[in-house]
Amino acid sequence: MNKLRFSKDWNHKLQCRVFTTIRKFNLKKYTWYQSKINEVFDVEVSGIVRFQARLCSVMFKKLNEIEPYLLFLDTGEDEPFKIFKKFGIGEEDEVIILLLDSKKLYFVDFPINKQGDSS
Repeated sequence: MNKLRFSKDWNHKLQCRVFTTIRKFNLKKYTWYQSKINEVFDVEVSGIVRFQARLCSVMFKKLNEIEPYLLFLDTGEDEPFKIFKKFGIGEEDEVIILLLDSKKLYFVDFPINKQGDSS
C-alpha cells in the first residue's frame, strides 16, 4: 500500500475530506507521485495509519508562486514561509503539491461500519 507520512496533523487539515500537502521537490518523487494519481494511500500520522485517501492531483511550482490562499489552507499560518523553512524549503525552492480526497475509509478516532463509512 502507498503511504503518505505526516509528523503531525498541522492545522487539523487531515480532519477534512479534501486536503493538500506541500513537499520539497524531487524529480524522482514527483514522477512517482504522478504515476500514483487515482491510487489510494494510507495516511500515517506520527507512525499510525489514520485513514486512506485517494491522490487526485500532483503539480509542482516554486513555493513563492503558490497562491497565498492555498498556503494558508495548507498550513493554517499567516506566515507560511516560516513553517516551510523549518522543513528546509526556501521561498525560491520548487515544491510538489499533492491534492488528496479522503472518504475516511479507516480512521482510528471514530467507529466505522463494514463499508468503511464513519457515520
